[in-house]
Amino acid sequence: MDEYKKLHLTLLVKDALIMIALRNPMYKFLILLFLFPLNTYAVDENEIPALVNSLALQLSVNSRIHELEFLDSDFENSIIFKPNIAYIFQADLVYKDQKLVLETNNLSDIGVDDEKGESNYIDIHYSGFFNKDEYSAYYGRYKGFYVSGKRNASGDYFIFDEISTKRYGFKYKAYESEPRMISVDNKYSAKHKELPNKFGTLTYGLSFDVSYINNIPSEPAILSQIENSQFLFFNNLRLITVSPFIGALGRLSTNGYFLEGGIDVGFGPQKQDFELDGVVRSEYDYSLVADVFITAGGVTPLGGIFGIKFGAESVEPTVDENEFSIATIDISLFYRIRF
Repeated sequence: MDEYKKLHLTLLVKDALIMIALRNPMYKFLILLFLFPLNTYAVDENEIPALVNSLALQLSVNSRIHELEFLDSDFENSIIFKPNIAYIFQADLVYKDQKLVLETNNLSDIGVDDEKGESNYIDIHYSGFFNKDEYSAYYGRYKGFYVSGKRNASGDYFIFDEISTKRYGFKYKAYESEPRMISVDNKYSAKHKELPNKFGTLTYGLSFDVSYINNIPSEPAILSQIENSQFLFFNNLRLITVSPFIGALGRLSTNGYFLEGGIDVGFGPQKQDFELDGVVRSEYDYSLVADVFITAGGVTPLGGIFGIKFGAESVEPTVDENEFSIATIDISLFYRIRF
């Protein structure tokens, strides 16, 4: 068996072990962390088959923090709701410059606290390049929240299974320089030596987002037991936000390892529909939106990618002169398999 066939067989076995690890809640993190470094030994990239530039499957396990925060006008007091979700399982299917992402709450309930109720989550996301422009669309939903850091007189968490959030929208992003020079989300990542060691570009675009928050608790007998519950003054909120944004994207790489980062910040008009004292109201305001990520990892001999990623996004509107925010923070371990 020649050297290339040995290499190919070795990587297939490792990839199979990784897929098994992702299905085993007891060992998946240990196996993932152990196997990632073993795939980084060098190989002549001219030997990489052309097909690995076309199709890839990326599997991720995300430790996620998602919260709804209601604040006073001085930002000194707040009440925070969170879903009882410790981890998110994510699968990305990448074909050339197009990507489809499916996320769902942890299938084996690792880290879920039974005292905090039952929550579920699902998200579908598409993004793709056409020429130098990127287009994306998404849909996501959470259901089931608890009040963070608050307990009743019996020591139990305040649980609200009926609270739900839903979000969908699309985004257009343009790049000042060639966007495919960024290594993780493009077909050229297999041949990292052909990419510059340093690369950066400015970005700008427009996002359209519709977010719903339904069934916010309003029962006085329950709310009287929760500190800062007076900030829950509205119900069944819908936010429609159109936001121009600007940002930057950059990467440093050496010997098959890379560090990437990006940030988008926008500010735009927002239509707010909500119920106040049983009456439906509509108001117009402005909202800040922000999205940031940092990724560190490496490229395997056959063009696969492994690494860790930190990402955060938030929407911070002012509703009827009261402050409110929706924030999501992820820390992800990922492994991309090339076919």
